[in-house]
Amino acid sequence: MAGYGGNLVALLPNGVSAFRFADAMIYDVPALIRAGEAIRPFCASATTTAAPARTPLGASELRAELPGRTFESALSRWGLDPSGVIRAESKSDFDVGRWIITDDGKYCRTWNVWERGQPGCFTVYRDGETFELHGIDRWALIRVTRTPEAVER
Repeated sequence: MAGYGGNLVALLPNGVSAFRFADAMIYDVPALIRAGEAIRPFCASATTTAAPARTPLGASELRAELPGRTFESALSRWGLDPSGVIRAESKSDFDVGRWIITDDGKYCRTWNVWERGQPGCFTVYRDGETFELHGIDRWALIRVTRTPEAVER
């Protein structure tokens, strides 16, 4: 859960509840999650059968599926302009930034304000019009649905 100013509450899969109350407008969820995992690891030794591995989208698939499209999550709506500009809005905020697709098949973005302007890259999986963005250097899983509308210019 995230609240105005950077208040965060995370109920973690290891039974730890982590929280931070702040007013600095910093939403550094990955740091909070890493702190919770430091108390008690998320994963015990693997003794269960793993789910079948999914294949992430490659660079050419991402270049065909993402540019010029609009996406929605539970918290925001954002569009990927083919020029490399990303625009997003939530119920109470908005931001712009830059995005790219790397040659090794990663979607990377840097917001001007959100996430303190820190770049973030994601491995992307697709199921119909739903895309899952799995953070590479951070704890992040973002589910978005591609909308029929093209990005407004």
